[in-house]
Amino acid sequence: MSVCLRDDASELLNVVKEDGSFFTTDAGEILTVARGIAHTYGIWHQTTNVLLVSPHSSPGEVNVFLQKRSPKKRLFPGAWTVSCGGHMGRAIDPLKSALREATEELGLSLDPGHLIPLHSGNAGFPNMLKVWRYDRKTILQMGREVECFGYAPASVDREVMEYIETTGLDDFPAQDAPVGLELEAFNREFCFYYLYFPTEKQVESPEFRDKEAVGLKEVLLQDFLAGHRHERTDSSETLITHCVSIEQLIHQNLAKENVQ
Repeated sequence: MSVCLRDDASELLNVVKEDGSFFTTDAGEILTVARGIAHTYGIWHQTTNVLLVSPHSSPGEVNVFLQKRSPKKRLFPGAWTVSCGGHMGRAIDPLKSALREATEELGLSLDPGHLIPLHSGNAGFPNMLKVWRYDRKTILQMGREVECFGYAPASVDREVMEYIETTGLDDFPAQDAPVGLELEAFNREFCFYYLYFPTEKQVESPEFRDKEAVGLKEVLLQDFLAGHRHERTDSSETLITHCVSIEQLIHQNLAKENVQ
């Protein structure tokens, strides 16, 4: 018997431990949880984020392809974010998940047979980084969850907001994408939103100004964790969840099934 923690959501996610391994039942089956429950209780699960990178006009610099989230999105509406990404659901292979998100959000149909592996390794526990090169001409088309596209220099840590405010990001209509894109697929065991760029309203808030000395990614990570009952230890990147344990949720779920 497989154990599944459900709510009204239809999407099921594989539950993982902090080391990236799957949380399994006594029968050896991977535990799945509804997306809504995973977000509510901070249960670790897998997502993929994709960054499209192309050469910049300046030597040694590259452009990062960004998307602006639809204003209808529940989380971070209208915010600039990575090229594309999403939950892996019950998938096991992060590359397949990354390619699916590229198709759904960017209209990119990338043939995995033409992806040239460039790098694979740990990108800071517990994130895995894989980099491929794609030398085929492609067409970008906005998905329904995307408001517009734009490019920004790769040095987009704290400087990205200054760049957006002073220069702006041009809308990027469907057209030929630059040849030679590098596809970076991040396999994240938990939905980190620290790669989201804040909106102008968020930047103007006193809370954001108080953290000017902190890198932009750190600010967003701290704000996200504070809003979702998580804390980050001072000594490491390990995330400590303060929520109902997975075991308790399993027992509660089974108890409800027995009553019914």
